[in-house]
Amino acid sequence: TYLDLLPATPQSESARQARAEAAHLLEQARGLTQQARIPQDFERAEALLESAREATTRCRQQIDLATGGTGFAVGVDGTDYRATPATSDGTLASRPAPVHSDLRVEDIPADERGACFFCSRPARISDLTPITIALEGQRRKVLACSDDVQIIRHGATPEVRTVPESGRQVPWYASRGYDPYRDYTLVQPMFAPGYGGGYYGGGFTDGLLLGSLLSAPAPMPYPVFVAPDGLATNDPQMAFPEPNSGAFADGSQPDNVAGADFFGDAGGSDFTTANPGADFNADTGSDVGGSDFGGADSTFGADTGGSDFSSDAGGSDFGGDSGGSDSGGGDSGGGDF
Repeated sequence: TYLDLLPATPQSESARQARAEAAHLLEQARGLTQQARIPQDFERAEALLESAREATTRCRQQIDLATGGTGFAVGVDGTDYRATPATSDGTLASRPAPVHSDLRVEDIPADERGACFFCSRPARISDLTPITIALEGQRRKVLACSDDVQIIRHGATPEVRTVPESGRQVPWYASRGYDPYRDYTLVQPMFAPGYGGGYYGGGFTDGLLLGSLLSAPAPMPYPVFVAPDGLATNDPQMAFPEPNSGAFADGSQPDNVAGADFFGDAGGSDFTTANPGADFNADTGSDVGGSDFGGADSTFGADTGGSDFSSDAGGSDFGGDSGGSDSGGGDSGGGDF
């Protein structure tokens, strides 16, 4: 979710190291469980998994430090521009884009109209730049104008334009009465940090949390998001980044196997996601015949296939019902206890 969006700092480097450590421990634990034959083998795997969880916690703590406690990070797709509100002197940096009072919205063809997610500036879709946002563990892709791209380039995070509605300030994209192609230069602008009020105060900034976009889809008429297929959309439900194969945006790979993630990056073997691959607590992926923890099929407590700890059928099971050499209630076949 975060590691490819964090600027280079000691905290982000510590987060990467902790993540790599957790991934390595997870791989070791998986190897042990695949070869396990006695209870002590599973105890050793459990100890490795506990260490992996501790490394995961350290990683998240370093991410919190790297973002100044805001849980907010942004990155310009296809560039090295990354920013969080945290600065080297311990302050928080967010900036509003300037308002262009001379903008001629009538010159933008109706079928090419888009708007900047942050400042609401009207622009041709082709003139807007995809930005990836991470906030409180959620990740989305939005479109940004050139001014907000420059804000990120200079190490700050763009602020979000807010407008009055029902006696309070709300993000422009959540307002039913604000149309940037009508009101961009007419309404007095007010901006707020994009990371919301989870850590710093409350009031209108609470409404800026990206999670609110999922619970109540915004009624904006113009594309401000980017769908997984790369096309602009006005549907916040579609604003998920494309699945990756474990590589960070800068092209580097995790220190374990390519595509092995542990908190929701997508693809490969994941630690706490519902994505493809051999997962630690997942729903789909290479479960049948694999060695997973908490998924479906060949798992640490699953139903079918492979080498299971508490399964029902097939293979060498520790508490299964049939087949192979079972310990603890096999019903037929093989040497059972």
